[in-house]
Amino acid sequence: CNGVFNGEMLLDECGVCGGDGPEEGLSCDGEPLSLNKSLIPQGYTLSQNYPNPFNPITYIHYSVPNYDFINIDIINISGQIIKTIVQSSHQPGNYEIIWDGTNHYEIPVPSGIYFYKMDANEFVSVKKLVLLK
Repeated sequence: CNGVFNGEMLLDECGVCGGDGPEEGLSCDGEPLSLNKSLIPQGYTLSQNYPNPFNPITYIHYSVPNYDFINIDIINISGQIIKTIVQSSHQPGNYEIIWDGTNHYEIPVPSGIYFYKMDANEFVSVKKLVLLK
């Protein structure tokens, strides 16, 4: 190996002595690199919260297949938005948010039935959750 420096061989990331590594976009075998499509959701989803019923926190999982602006609100039984827990742009992927049973002012809300609503560009979904104290 001609790539010896101070008694050590200089190998590239493919293990080639004195090599420059693979060409951009190719693996060490010369195969094209591709995104792992299984990591990118195929569609929007809003999953059921867990645990449900809950006290003091619950987890809400959602998926976004494209770059999009996502809004998730907590709504009381009267239809009033009591807290917006997500309001931002998202890259494609899977996400999880925690709701701690508080309103916009961080005051705990009473036990009862609540809804959470996810709004995206071409997607709207509503699920029910129960807070027990």
